[in-house]
Amino acid sequence: MGKRKSSGKKRLTPRQKIKRLNRLLVFFSIIIFLLLVALVYMLRPATQPVVLASPEPSSLYSPHPEITPSPIVPPVVSPLPLAKKNYIYLILDDAGYSVEEVKPFLDLSFPLTVSILPHLRYSREIAGLVKKAGKRVFLHLPMESDNGSNPGPGAILADMDAMEVAKLTEEAIAGIPFLSGVNNHMGSKITRDPIIMQQVLSILLQHNLYFVDSRTTPDSVAYDIARNMGIPSLKRDVFLDNKQDREYIMEALEHAARIAEERGYAVAIGHVWSKELPSILEEVHMSFLKRGVFFGDIVERLRKE
Repeated sequence: MGKRKSSGKKRLTPRQKIKRLNRLLVFFSIIIFLLLVALVYMLRPATQPVVLASPEPSSLYSPHPEITPSPIVPPVVSPLPLAKKNYIYLILDDAGYSVEEVKPFLDLSFPLTVSILPHLRYSREIAGLVKKAGKRVFLHLPMESDNGSNPGPGAILADMDAMEVAKLTEEAIAGIPFLSGVNNHMGSKITRDPIIMQQVLSILLQHNLYFVDSRTTPDSVAYDIARNMGIPSLKRDVFLDNKQDREYIMEALEHAARIAEERGYAVAIGHVWSKELPSILEEVHMSFLKRGVFFGDIVERLRKE
């Protein structure tokens, strides 16, 4: 019998068959994995698109700029010129004898100065009340007058030497707390004496006190000497109550207001024993305000001198 002819194909060994099978398995595994991934992607839930928050109305962006209303701009109004302020600086003299006569002035709503005589029973107490009320405290320094009237305890007299003048002035200052300044009580004889006034004013200078010349005589040199010594000073323009008469007081206040309107300020002196003065001051206060005349703090003025 003859031999069978070979088909020309090489037989695979068992090991080769196993390798081929593994390759097929890997190939089909990859195909199945890709199909599963595609299936999962196709079946996933639809996601919402991300929407950016709309800008606030105040944003620079506007979806419809052509219809955005223009901001309302208030009309520019030129400020009216401020009315000039004119001041009356009130000093109430002769405090120290009674607390009760001072209280009506401390109840007034505007600035004023209470000038207190030294070495009296209520001098220190009144100074404390004045300070508590937010008013200014002055020393009403007693000085000899031409008519021989008694100026009161601690008065500066014309026949005193420099040491005695200095001693009395120092004692008067020490006896009244919260002092801002000094004005003279009486003193027509002393305020025209340049030597004595310089002795007095040198003590004020040491204590950094202001000075107001009450001008009880037209011959007074006190204001000029104080200015020459570098002490901020003023001088009285009007006495308000030389007569205890309502009409007289009203006319005196009107005179002070006219001076203030012309010059910018006036210094007016009244007295704590003037019973009608507190109510008259309260009465004219509002009418003066309408004219641009204010009762002011005398220290604010003295600081400018």
